[in-house]
Amino acid sequence: MNQTQGSVITKLVLLTLLGIFASVGVLNAEDCSGSFTLPYEAHWGLATLPPGAYTFKINTESSPYTVRIYGKDGGALVYAAGVSTENADGRSELIIVRSGNKVIVRALRLAHVASSKATKPLVFTYTMPGGERQFMAQGPHLIQRLPVLLASK
Repeated sequence: MNQTQGSVITKLVLLTLLGIFASVGVLNAEDCSGSFTLPYEAHWGLATLPPGAYTFKINTESSPYTVRIYGKDGGALVYAAGVSTENADGRSELIIVRSGNKVIVRALRLAHVASSKATKPLVFTYTMPGGERQFMAQGPHLIQRLPVLLASK
């Protein structure tokens, strides 16, 4: 084996080890899980969810904050546009904005979940790509709060 082949093999081994260590961090990340029920079709990021019962899992420890949503007709993966530690008033809930028959999820509040980086409840915010400005320009808007039941660890 010449020196070039040895160098390539060494690099491959190092990249493999780096991948293993990175995935261990992801696997050990804190997941929060829970459930909610949508009484109507709603847009959540790029996903469109039909009415029904759903469960979800979200990693509360590191960005990008993704929520994995599971329903009887399949699932969706939605990325949070932001996260804050504002007071969630002791309730876990989905914040929904309605305008006519269009419904979007704006936030997921997790009242009794604090990350290792924050001691207050977490609030994940979401945007609707594309037509959000047009949607927001239409009026009037109705804000609804749907309860979220968190699973105990």
